[in-house]
Amino acid sequence: ALRGVVGELRLVSSSCLSPGGDRRAARQAVPSQRVRELASAKQRGALFRASDDPGDPRGRHDRRVVSASALLAKPSPRLQELALPLARKWPLMGDLVWGPLLLALGTLGKCDWATVARGPPPPGPPPGPPPAPPPGPPPRLLGCVFFQRGNVTCHWEAGVPPHAPPNAPPPAARYTLVVEKMRRSVNPSLVAIETFGCSTDGTSCMADLRRSNVAFVFCVSVLEAQAGPGQAGPGQAGPGQAGPGQAGPGQVGPGQAGPGQAGPGQAGPGRWRRSPSRCQSGRKEVMLAPVTLLRVSPVTGQPRCLLLEWDRPMSYAVSPSEINGGNLTSQIEFFTQEQPAKEQSYVRARTGSFQACVFSPATWYSVRLRHRYRASSAPWSLWSPPCSGRTAEDDDRLG
Repeated sequence: ALRGVVGELRLVSSSCLSPGGDRRAARQAVPSQRVRELASAKQRGALFRASDDPGDPRGRHDRRVVSASALLAKPSPRLQELALPLARKWPLMGDLVWGPLLLALGTLGKCDWATVARGPPPPGPPPGPPPAPPPGPPPRLLGCVFFQRGNVTCHWEAGVPPHAPPNAPPPAARYTLVVEKMRRSVNPSLVAIETFGCSTDGTSCMADLRRSNVAFVFCVSVLEAQAGPGQAGPGQAGPGQAGPGQAGPGQVGPGQAGPGQAGPGQAGPGRWRRSPSRCQSGRKEVMLAPVTLLRVSPVTGQPRCLLLEWDRPMSYAVSPSEINGGNLTSQIEFFTQEQPAKEQSYVRARTGSFQACVFSPATWYSVRLRHRYRASSAPWSLWSPPCSGRTAEDDDRLG
């Protein structure tokens, strides 16, 4: 009888502990009469026999009720050690019966019956190989040129792997320029309020700023996506890249390729790289619009000077107060018919008109004017159309 009980208990315990156990068979198994007797509460006098001592208050007929939980209790570590194979023999029954029985009873205490009832979990998808990031450094942003109420053009160089041979062409890649228009929040941190961009296969790109003022702070970065199977290649634009109908031709709308993101059509996880984001005012790289030189006239009593009158466009990136405050760097270019070689000189421009005293007396000059913002990184504007004027006579020479 004990051997039959042990067999049933070992069937249930093997289904609980082994990963490939037959849990369905364990759920459908019908316990024998002996297992039901052992699992029910009954009088077990032999285990709790009263003392023969007349002074014992329990008496000779005292019995204890042994519940099913007591029968299924986990054996102590010492009993488990004695029940292992090759352990010392039990003096009465031997370890061939009591050892497997105690092990099975201990296994039932560890069994997760909810797992048995639920069955084995469904098989998951087979794990694929992890994507390998492209070797080499990310692209390096070289510089940008902003135009007031216009666009921005940026240039960069591709990241070349360190193990590439000298003069080796960079690997084929798709680049996305991300330009974020920022504003300052309550704390000193910056918050993006609008995002612009464009995509290309080369190393330069022009993004429309949608009439934005370049006085804002702009954060610029470049995303590089390696071309590969199922990824955006040359002449393509996946769902996360700028394309017609998304945010205007060649633009990136907010939420498409924001900071630190790559759209699904750019490259898979780990297959894109991003250059460090550079945040600064757009005026540090603004190319000012060319101005108009209205008139060049002599200055009475100053034969080496000319009075230059000029006008700026309506949407100029530098205000009149900033111009008078010295935030504008100016330069003139002049030449004569007798000396066609052009000369250049720095001047201090003021709003409306200013004097330049670098000329010879009684000489006709053709003069052009250009400006740039005070930052040395800002490019020069285009030259104004030339304007001619003659310096005054030198009274001392005439005398």
